[in-house]
Amino acid sequence: MVRNEKWRWDQTRDILNPGNSEPCISTLFTIFDRILSDDSKSYYRADPLAVIEQYYDSEEVYENFIKDLAQKGATRNFSEKGIRNQLGRKIQVIQVLESYIMSNWLSLELSTQIEDLAKGTLAYHIGDEQQQEQIIKLFKLVANNIEQKIPEEEKKRIYGKTLFGLNKVISINQWASQNLDELLTDLNESVLLEKLWPAFLTHIENSTFSKFDKK
Repeated sequence: MVRNEKWRWDQTRDILNPGNSEPCISTLFTIFDRILSDDSKSYYRADPLAVIEQYYDSEEVYENFIKDLAQKGATRNFSEKGIRNQLGRKIQVIQVLESYIMSNWLSLELSTQIEDLAKGTLAYHIGDEQQQEQIIKLFKLVANNIEQKIPEEEKKRIYGKTLFGLNKVISINQWASQNLDELLTDLNESVLLEKLWPAFLTHIENSTFSKFDKK
């Protein structure tokens, strides 16, 4: 594992490992948190699974969903920025979950395998009956999306090792495939960095890196 990527693995373990109680409670359950107004005085009881389905549908559908919530709640101090930030935190958890499921993918028997993975989390064990049902549905929803977008078994395992979410790893793979011939040519370090920089800017979310200038 690349040394600088160790934080991703630590994050994944903290969220999903039953042995790490507090992070698991505070992070996995974030998906089911209500969507608050900017002043925290109002909230939406949006179905968390429906939110994820909007995200999985397409970027346009997801963005329209955010704008629609903001418009409906404008008089109650809901804003697009506030809603997007809250949903963004939920999506980050989903991306970690996607990586976790892909790295543990064993067979096409999703109903048994995925349910066992869900039941193995601390969040499932400390949740009430309704929360346990939601967690199982969440895992199945994420797994079904993975199966639809990546039918190849070996690719699931390979992608799971990247510790990235599904959309990001697919995007990286597509970019690499499109630019492979050029990247394999005899490029010096500065030219190679020039070619890779757009991909770095798109896919590295670290706040410190975003301040870097390739020059």
